[in-house]
Parts: sequence; C-alpha cells; structure tokens
Amino acid sequence: MKISKLFLIAILVIAVMTSATTVFAAGDHNGPPDTRPPSGPRGHHKQLSGEVTVIADDSLTLLTADDETVTVNVSDETKVRIVETHSEGSLEDIEIGDYVHVGVKKDADDGLSASVIAIQPDGDRLGGKVTGVANDVITVENRDGESSTIVTDTDTVFRSGEDEIAIEDIVVGMHAVGFGELQDDGSLDADLVLVAPKRGGYGRPGKPDKPAGQG
Repeated sequence: MKISKLFLIAILVIAVMTSATTVFAAGDHNGPPDTRPPSGPRGHHKQLSGEVTVIADDSLTLLTADDETVTVNVSDETKVRIVETHSEGSLEDIEIGDYVHVGVKKDADDGLSASVIAIQPDGDRLGGKVTGVANDVITVENRDGESSTIVTDTDTVFRSGEDEIAIEDIVVGMHAVGFGELQDDGSLDADLVLVAPKRGGYGRPGKPDKPAGQG
C-alpha cells in the first residue's frame, strides 16, 4: 500500500483536547498531529475514535468515548498507519485494547466500512496549543483556555511526521500532544510527544525562527 502525500499532510492536523481529565478516553474530531485519518473528499468519509473491543475476520468493534459500541467493516483495502513510528501497518497490527482513529464511509448495505485506521500510541494523552517551553516542560492550552503541562526527560521521543526532533524545535503556537502517564496534579509524564507547526505562522519543526516562550 502506498500512502499519498495528501494523506501524510492530512494526518498532521491537530486541535486541542477537551480537558486534561478526559483526554485519555476522548474521541476528538480534531485530534493530535499524525493521529487522525483524512476526512475524505467532499465529506464522503467521516471519522470515529474508540478502543478496540472485538476483532473479527472482516470487522472491528469499537467502544467510543460516549460508551457507544460501533462495528466497522475492514478489508484488504483498509489502510493502516502506526502513529508512534509514523509507518505503514496492517490489520494484523491491531490488538484488543488499542485506541484507534478510523476514517469510515457507508457501504452498500448501509453499514460502515473503514478506509483508514490510525493506531494510537499506548498510554494516557494530553495535548493542546503550545504556550511555553521551559526546563523540559511544555505548557499547552486546550480549547477551553485551560493550561496543562507535558513533562519530558532525556528518554522522551519528539516527532513531527517522519522526523524525530528535539524539544528545542518546539515553539509557541505549534500544537503538541504527549503520550505517557497522567499524574495526580494533572500533568503528563511523556514518553512520546507529537507536534505540528503553527498554521500560517512561523516555525516548522526542526526549523524554528522564533524562540519558544519561557515559563
């Protein structure tokens, strides 16, 4: 399977998670960078997110953030992306308990067929618009204006698309999502951070032209 440039661009789209307490279960239509399937031309494709609860020969069953059970049909034509490594996968890579984003469309029997499945990294997740980077801590703001922190260390991997970057490449205005373990204070200890550039503004991952905000 060959992934088109349009798909690679589409999966970089990121928007802010709803809150630090619900991001682990949330199925956000504007998810983190490199995690979401494309919407498709003229809205023919829609998206859903959830935890894989059943794997059959020709279908997957998901439990969504709204506690709804949805079954989608899969086939050899279904494309699979592994978000953590930004690589092409297969249906055999999907396991019970995986959290996935799925691009779906109605089939001839009025069911849902999966065109693209993006397998999310393991762990809790926390993300938003970057408002500051200092002392290995990334501060993000969600769509409700609430601030949270993503705590990193020397073992944290930073990635933008196919490129592995450094925390110094992250600038204010980008969007970031961390995957790891939520702490009691609401912060996230991140094993992996995915970033996307600020839309229409300065800063590309790896080529920032404005320093990140401090504090």
